Amino acid sequence: MGSAQRRANVFPIESAHLDEVRVECSSEERERRAKAAQTESVVKRMEAENDLRSELGKAALKCVKWQLVACNTLVVAYTARLMWLQREIPTEVIISWMGATTAEIIGILWVIARSLFPFQDEHRSADLEKSGGGRIGHPRR
Repeated sequence: MGSAQRRANVFPIESAHLDEVRVECSSEERERRAKAAQTESVVKRMEAENDLRSELGKAALKCVKWQLVACNTLVVAYTARLMWLQREIPTEVIISWMGATTAEIIGILWVIARSLFPFQDEHRSADLEKSGGGRIGHPRR
């Protein structure tokens, strides 16, 4: 079977019928359909982005959770060992542990939240951010 024969079987609509359909469609109708298709593609893209944000947010929270579990387990084991050996637990260890835990939670979640859900204000320019710039009137240093 030749390629022309295969094409004829795949697309059985006759070209005369296509001409009739083209004539029946006004330019306004074509414009309306094009806008509807464009809007639909934007909506699908935004839904896909939201799904990705949800997945990334959940994965990031899991990573933070396991990081905190690992750090807390390590500090508890360290303090338990010092207590077992009847040695004093340095206050610097507890202070740095609490500070690092707090900074980790706030820092990581802030960065993730800013990346996944950027807020808009009058000084922010999405075009400048895409091109490597920063806030309007505040060049990158």
